[in-house]
Amino acid sequence: MNEAGKQPAMNLSLARVYFKHSDPMVAQRTWQHVLDEIIKLKSGPTQYRWQSAAKDKAYDLIRSRLLIETQAEHFLEVLKSGTVSTNAYLRKTHNFALDMSWLPAPVILAGSGPQSTSKTNAQSPWRNTDRSSPPR
Repeated sequence: MNEAGKQPAMNLSLARVYFKHSDPMVAQRTWQHVLDEIIKLKSGPTQYRWQSAAKDKAYDLIRSRLLIETQAEHFLEVLKSGTVSTNAYLRKTHNFALDMSWLPAPVILAGSGPQSTSKTNAQSPWRNTDRSSPPR
């Protein structure tokens, strides 16, 4: 095992020190702060949708958690307790925090985590599968 694997607590402390020098808010920024900042940037119906999404009870699991202390397991709990919409907004929130350089590294990777169980167009009973008739 390498040195980094032997001292994970010390490594997290060192990462916090380095990150604090580049961003003084790192010790205070929570997921609620990220949601609030996203909502401020939106307007009209989009802002209303984000306000509704931010009220999702599943976010209570991470709402007050510091970004720097968030682990994949925390997001998995949110994804398990939420809906398809929770999944979509959590990923958007995560990506916003990454884009703002508020996270040192991704917490979840694209395509990871629970998959949507909603029907795709191919599974839809309303899809026209009769190839003999021309499309309307």
